[in-house]
Amino acid sequence: IVFKRKELLEKGESTTELEEKFNKTDGSEINVMVSAIPYSQNGQKGAQVFFRDLTEQIKTRKEIEQTNERFRLITKATNDALWDWDLLSDEIWWNDGFKDLFGYDKDEIEKGADSWMNKIHENDKQRVIDGIEQAISSGKKSFASQSAGVRLGFSINGFSGSSHPALAYCHMCGKPSM
Repeated sequence: IVFKRKELLEKGESTTELEEKFNKTDGSEINVMVSAIPYSQNGQKGAQVFFRDLTEQIKTRKEIEQTNERFRLITKATNDALWDWDLLSDEIWWNDGFKDLFGYDKDEIEKGADSWMNKIHENDKQRVIDGIEQAISSGKKSFASQSAGVRLGFSINGFSGSSHPALAYCHMCGKPSM
């Protein structure tokens, strides 16, 4: 790999970044990203080589992977229907509990909020929609029924026509433009 990279640099071509491990003076290992850019000055060819420490990036990536794995296991272990509504993209993610509790297959649920709202029991629908709109327009980062002054307990119509109690808790990560 080193000779091929050297060959490219000698031809004046850039090389791709390469992740490498190096030993520090204290003997510990460090992951770095190595970049090399060819240059020529007064007929002399050379390369500018840059090293970027990846220690924190790799540590963060591992923490995210562990957190995602925990979340995946929790969503499989719970008997609840969990969902996440991204207000900016209007996409809703559901865990497998949604199918188990309400009888819908994942392919029967579109990703947009209309799909979810159309399944709210008619007696609850307007109150829930009003509560959500009030919470969004208030600009608060999060709300529950007590803090928003809106009771978001409601029922969802199951696939078989049965009605199931539900409770919404929302965390706002961004405010959509209306």
